[in-house]
Amino acid sequence: SLEAELPKSKTSRCEAIRYGLLMLISLELAVADMTLPQYYRFLAAFQLLKVWACLRYDDTRGLNPGKVKDLGDFFEMPLDRTKTSGRVRGSQCAYLYKEASVSGSAWVPSLMSWLAAGSFSEPRDYFLPLPSQDLEGAIPKMAQYDDAAALTRSLLEHLRVPVAVVKQGVLVWSLGPQRLLHERLVDIFTEHSARKTLVSLASPLPGVARDRLDLLGNWTKDRSRGYDQSVGLLVKGVQTTVTRSRRRLAEYYSE
Repeated sequence: SLEAELPKSKTSRCEAIRYGLLMLISLELAVADMTLPQYYRFLAAFQLLKVWACLRYDDTRGLNPGKVKDLGDFFEMPLDRTKTSGRVRGSQCAYLYKEASVSGSAWVPSLMSWLAAGSFSEPRDYFLPLPSQDLEGAIPKMAQYDDAAALTRSLLEHLRVPVAVVKQGVLVWSLGPQRLLHERLVDIFTEHSARKTLVSLASPLPGVARDRLDLLGNWTKDRSRGYDQSVGLLVKGVQTTVTRSRRRLAEYYSE
């Protein structure tokens, strides 16, 4: 069976380790990597969604793709169920800037196109389905936490090292031939790693206030304002700042 073929993710009570910048870039490039099975490309986009929207796996269990709203330059994603649903009033939403990217590779349009057609567009009240046997599509059944962890581990083992080249003053990333992570390093990451990444990337950037970082993925706050788009604009603002600072982030990394 597919479950038996996939490597098992090792569970741990340790603090989740965030994805590094090169991992994030490699994931963004993986979405467009035609050498990967389509499910792995979709799974890379799923991990990126969790990174940029600061989502836990449990939050995505209540993210209905059919309820995603286009609000111009960002998407609003109502969360029907989250880990803290019973402790807050009003509605809870996540937000995603359409051009979110640290590599310059446009992965968000690919994700949305998969949700609009093909096996990934099947109506459901959760976000991540299980893969088909050939990994080229999905079946209408939710990937549980252990499924998602094992699938993600397999994806991370396939990530390749991104290589940067400056062309006419523009930093351009592409995938090299070498694997990015040794198989033993893959085990340090969990389904909570993605959620910790954006805050770490944004915190050193000028103009990003602490109170805005506190909005990222913080579903325990009172959401009695419901679908207050001002919250979405603030979150989108942080995502925009990170996106426009991709060159600065690469310089931080090289230093």
